[in-house]
This record gives sequence, C-alpha cells and structure tokens, in this order.
Amino acid sequence: MNTFAGTVMVATVLAAASLVVGSLAVAADADPTPRLRSVVSVPGVPLAQAEASGCWVRFHDGVRHLGDELMLVGPLQLADLSRVGAGWRDWNSAIVGPRARVDVFQARGFAQLAATLRPGQVVEEMAKQNVGRFKDIESVRVSCDP
Repeated sequence: MNTFAGTVMVATVLAAASLVVGSLAVAADADPTPRLRSVVSVPGVPLAQAEASGCWVRFHDGVRHLGDELMLVGPLQLADLSRVGAGWRDWNSAIVGPRARVDVFQARGFAQLAATLRPGQVVEEMAKQNVGRFKDIESVRVSCDP
C-alpha cells in the first residue's frame, strides 16, 4: 500500500475526464453548477486505468453525489488529508468502487476511526445513514480487495 507523506498526485479534471490541472470545471451535463473533480492516485497511473481497477472511492461535498468530487484511487493511505486541501475534510455523500474498502479517521495519522465503507457501497447522504461521522475527516485509507 502506498503511504503518501510527501508527494501525491492531485489532478483536477472535468466531469468528462479530460485533464485540467488546478482550475474550476463546468459540468458537461445540463446542470450549470460548476463542479471541481480532484483525483488522488499513485503517480503515473492513467485515470482510465485507475477507474477500471475498481479500487477507488468518490466523495462529494453535496448530498446524492452532487457538488465537487474527490476521487481517491487505492491502494492509498493519506495520513494528513490537509495535504490534498482543507475543503476535502467535509463530505456529504460517497460511492465506493467494487474492490475498495475505505477507512476514514477523525484524526491525522489514522487515529479515531469514524467509519468503514464496504466495496460497492453507495451513500446518498452521510448524515441520514449510519456510516459514521464525516465532518472534519483528517486521514483516510483505501485498500483493495482481491
């Protein structure tokens, strides 16, 4: 498993998956709301290959998977989520890939487990489902099932 204490690859991409680094993207569908999609993965792995692996989680800052998206591609450990950006510590919905298991923690360094998300789990609204507390998440671990 990769633990990123130093460099992580963070790319911002359009909803249509073309690469745009460090800018705001406008949704490709009929929804005119600007959406930002950030991806954290092992450097050098193409996005399409990472998604096809099934070992990923998509967190959204809005309910029902609306709003900005943070995609984490495993295997991956982020001991300090502030390295990705402070805005990504408050999630309202999630989609877990078919091979991913996700542990989220309330403290840096994988302390104070808040919840574990199972492979294929879809959470429409974190506050209404019993999946743990998702405010001010400080660290996250994405592991891949065989």
